[in-house]
Amino acid sequence: MKKLITILFLCLVGMSYPAVADWYRAIARPNLVVRTAPDVTADKLGTVPYGGKVDVIEIVSDLESVGGRSGYWMKIHWRHGKAYAFGAFLEPLDSGEVGDEAAAAGGWFIANAEPSLVVRKQPDVTASQIGSVPTGGKVKVLKVVSGYESVGGRSGHWVKIEWRNTVGYVFDAFLDPA
Repeated sequence: MKKLITILFLCLVGMSYPAVADWYRAIARPNLVVRTAPDVTADKLGTVPYGGKVDVIEIVSDLESVGGRSGYWMKIHWRHGKAYAFGAFLEPLDSGEVGDEAAAAGGWFIANAEPSLVVRKQPDVTASQIGSVPTGGKVKVLKVVSGYESVGGRSGHWVKIEWRNTVGYVFDAFLDPA
């Protein structure tokens, strides 16, 4: 009887959920569907582009299969609320990959670039400058528009922003959540 209990205990310990890191990268192509509930039939709230980041709160399901992949439904921060995404289409980020940015979630952010954050006409370091946000200036992130890349020694995404009635592009590694 002791052997049976020991075997059952070891089996249960080995069947744990995957670890939940704070930030995950979407690996679904062309994008990851975000839903109102942890179910493929739930209403669609929007999408996260390939390479976009989401902040995972918790795992909310048992192991399931969706789109030929096995995984868990995850509750995520989505814009100004909570939503659900299927975890088999997400991969955890290392802390170094997250950097100082979190703009993939959308919303309001503060520029952390010294002396200011350059706002460009297009999402590219060679695009013309249309303005600059001083350190501490608040911008509204409208949309993530690029995959994961490095600019100025930091890693992140290009995002479309609104600042002082101007719409342009900045690199989100130079933004902090407001």
